[in-house]
Amino acid sequence: MTKLQSLDNLQNESTRLFADILRNFSNVQSIVVTGCENGVGVTSLCIALARSVARLRHAKVLVVDANFRASTLTKTANANGAKGLRDLVAGGAAFGAERLDLADFVVPFGSDIMILPVGTKTGIEMVDLDSAGVLGALHEKLTAEYDFILWDTDTVNHSTDTKVLMANVPDVILVTQSDETRIDHMVSSLNEIKSLKRRLVAILRNQAGRTFLGVGADQE
Repeated sequence: MTKLQSLDNLQNESTRLFADILRNFSNVQSIVVTGCENGVGVTSLCIALARSVARLRHAKVLVVDANFRASTLTKTANANGAKGLRDLVAGGAAFGAERLDLADFVVPFGSDIMILPVGTKTGIEMVDLDSAGVLGALHEKLTAEYDFILWDTDTVNHSTDTKVLMANVPDVILVTQSDETRIDHMVSSLNEIKSLKRRLVAILRNQAGRTFLGVGADQE
């Protein structure tokens, strides 16, 4: 683990982190960001990482709110009531990537990144999107239109939605919190990622009080 600087310098440190990921791993484009437990700062890290890679690569970056339970990203971006991920299920089984106009669903968040909100439909789960063929088609469309996509998700240990999403997205960043994350929760999270045969590109460690971050990109 390498300690990073305080959150006052989070943007600069996130840039260094993403540079490390891109240097250590090939073909990184679409990444699930998930935590071992709730409240470890997944959404704030998603935003910081997205802005960092946008600056680092002058890239077109999208952050997807895939946390149907909390929808923190949508709330942070003041996008409540906007169409989003859950609304895509309206296409049903006939949904095709070529038919999707992303402009109807994504919204700007600041001047540098876009977000796909959680959406307005209720009672829709990730498995509904997957079984309708929406999730795979959406991922294909996003990777064609964006340089990088970050998926802000619920905890991998307790969320079926996150596991379903991870089956469609190749890379994972796991977020923990020093002195708070239980070892058994960490082991369980790593086992879930391994069982889905996903590539773990980084483990981020928020220290107690979220004063520092740490990263280990060489974890198996």
